[in-house]
Amino acid sequence: MAASRDDFSEVSGNPDEAALQWLMRLREAGDGPSSAGLRRAFSLWLQADPAHRQAYEKRAAEWQALEPLAHRYRLAAAPAPSARRRWLAGSLVAAGAACAGVAAWQLLPRDGAIEFERTAETAPGRSETLELPDGSRIVLDASARVDVRYQARSRVVALQGGAAFFDVARDASRPFEVEAGWGRITVLGTAFEVERALDFTKVSVLRGSVGVRHEAGGSVVLTGGQGVSLQSRHMGAVRSVPADHVASWRSGRLIFEAMPLQQVADALVRRGLAQVRVAPNAAQLPVTFVVRTDDVDSALQALPDVLPVRVQRHGAEIRVARR
Repeated sequence: MAASRDDFSEVSGNPDEAALQWLMRLREAGDGPSSAGLRRAFSLWLQADPAHRQAYEKRAAEWQALEPLAHRYRLAAAPAPSARRRWLAGSLVAAGAACAGVAAWQLLPRDGAIEFERTAETAPGRSETLELPDGSRIVLDASARVDVRYQARSRVVALQGGAAFFDVARDASRPFEVEAGWGRITVLGTAFEVERALDFTKVSVLRGSVGVRHEAGGSVVLTGGQGVSLQSRHMGAVRSVPADHVASWRSGRLIFEAMPLQQVADALVRRGLAQVRVAPNAAQLPVTFVVRTDDVDSALQALPDVLPVRVQRHGAEIRVARR
């Protein structure tokens, strides 16, 4: 999101999406002097339309369940009591009672008893669909694993590895959160893909809106047709994602766009589609191509047409080196 911290000219025109953006901005900014302009802009936005206040109060109530999870997973350090009091005073003057919902995050109890819990893991070359009790659905790619836990005020899925497509049933009282590597993805009701590899986490949205937060700081709200990648120290720029590229593996295709050749090989090996070894001198070559999961060999043999590499087969293994 490119909006300035000191104005809301680029904040979404949709009050519901804009409220989510403000929640994440205020949470990230804290109470330092640098956030004064942000609080003023938020106050102006709040006063500009009664629908803004209504949307914000709704979002604040929905997100009350998230702070215990943020504390549990160390997404953000809680401010000291004196700092929290100063922030509350400034926020209440600027924004009225709406900000009280955000402040209340620190006071919420844990979610209580587990209502539903399940772990699912797929083998190489196989996918699986999980139907969850609230009507949500998770489609696991090959060699993926998720841990699912539902409690009274939260729905949390930990993606331990691989890729998964989420079609989330809306529940305003219980946001849906995906933990994946360095990122936390929060939604109410939407459809999106998350892929977790050793060195990156990728989020792509098919429809709805998704909040993504990096554990090192920084957050963004994605809408349908947008995606973002996270690495250990930073979050990349928001990019456009065609609808048919989101979880394309569901239709038997893997689409790689400017991806280092080693990451392509890792994706194929992880899914059990091929045994590929890439020489170090070719590992970082970027490649853009489409692989049919039922004909991986042809795609690999065609690599010399688009990259300065040679491809050789040694038994069951395919070796790729720079020429």
